[in-house]
Amino acid sequence: CDYATYRKNNLKHHIIKHNQSKYVKCDICDYATYSKDNLRKHVLTHNRCKDFKCAICDYAAYRMGDLKQHLLKHRVSKDFKCDVCYYATYSKSNFRRHVLIHNRCKEFKCGICDYATYRKNNLKHHIIKHNQSKYVKCDICDYATYSKDNLRKHVLTHNRCKDFKCAICDYAAYRMGDLKQHLLKHRVSKDFKCDVCYYATYSKGNLSSHVLIHNRPEVFKCGLCHHATYRKGNLKKHMLIHNQSSDFKCDLCDYTSYRKDYLRKHVLRHNQC
Repeated sequence: CDYATYRKNNLKHHIIKHNQSKYVKCDICDYATYSKDNLRKHVLTHNRCKDFKCAICDYAAYRMGDLKQHLLKHRVSKDFKCDVCYYATYSKSNFRRHVLIHNRCKEFKCGICDYATYRKNNLKHHIIKHNQSKYVKCDICDYATYSKDNLRKHVLTHNRCKDFKCAICDYAAYRMGDLKQHLLKHRVSKDFKCDVCYYATYSKGNLSSHVLIHNRPEVFKCGLCHHATYRKGNLKKHMLIHNQSSDFKCDLCDYTSYRKDYLRKHVLRHNQC
């Protein structure tokens, strides 16, 4: 008719008032609608392939969700159960297909029992079923696992040297990255600072150790300037300076540097004399 509105819902309510005899119906199924356009769209669905089929009756659907909803109507018990795993199904044909799975290569094996599977996820679910009292635990730390192999690998980590140690607590790590992540938990400022250089630390003990560095004999000396150090590696780094332009010069001696911060550190040494 000539009815028009600015809202889609108003139009829907209006159409309901029309006589139902004006329905257009599908010739293939029971679908009916007021709209010829809707009917055309619906007819196209009959040309699509219904890949999701019911194993109990002849029902088939375009979507898995529709099939699942349909299966609720049957409400039958899953009489076909697998003797090897926990799989169960309504359909004998589905059960036959499932049994073939157990003949595949079972590369994922349980470290506790003889169970093996071709899927990693299946193994994870299987392990959960083991009683937690069957955990194997590390004697050194709180680590626990279902697998003896995993425990052996873990114990080896205790034999590695944890070179990266926290200056605040007893934590130590194998990797610098782990230590940095740990330090974020402390979130403290570096209150202990060296009076000789720019070193700062969280720990008074670390500062005491650092200060000793300044008292070591500086046996490695530069042949071009007065620079001296207790480490050969430091001298090598220093020698690179002489190959660059030395824009920053000391007013007290002949020392020059290409970096301003190095000059500051050098001047501090004059103040110690």
